[in-house]
Amino acid sequence: MTQKELIKQAIALAGQHIGVPYVRGGKDENGFDCSGLWLRVFSQMGIDFAVRFRTVEFFADAKPIALEEVQEGDVMFWHEEPGKNEHNFVYHIEMIVDKPFLKEGKWFVKTIGTKKEFGFDGQGRQLDSYGVAYFIREINQRKSFGRFSYFDQILEYQKTGDAQHLAVAKPQEVKTKREL
Repeated sequence: MTQKELIKQAIALAGQHIGVPYVRGGKDENGFDCSGLWLRVFSQMGIDFAVRFRTVEFFADAKPIALEEVQEGDVMFWHEEPGKNEHNFVYHIEMIVDKPFLKEGKWFVKTIGTKKEFGFDGQGRQLDSYGVAYFIREINQRKSFGRFSYFDQILEYQKTGDAQHLAVAKPQEVKTKREL
């Protein structure tokens, strides 16, 4: 299996949950929040999470990448507006399913994730409830991108059969905000 095939598998696994409702703190078929969906997907692919990752832990675990490098399988993070303290400084995650595109002078990208917003199913039809869905997201200064090593870990495990390559994802301390 190639990395591209693993990325397609992750997106397909998330896609199996289209329509599952958004539930804060949710991580199963009764409902997912944004990080709970990716916990489920990566766990199904063999990554062992030592604790319940939240978006902030996924953020700390991801290698930052520039807009020009963004590709399918990368993730987009939402950052708190300056001066607000409603969430962690990073509070939402979705996976990129296509390359960013420019429309009417603004950058957009197609993602899959879950949020308290209406999204679309795999055929582009708008869903009538909040939950797991595809979205077209505008890229702005409060969004950043990251790339996980999980796909590389899975590939190495498939090559060697050595379960040590399926690193246990552990929370990293987030000391400072990355520059956006």
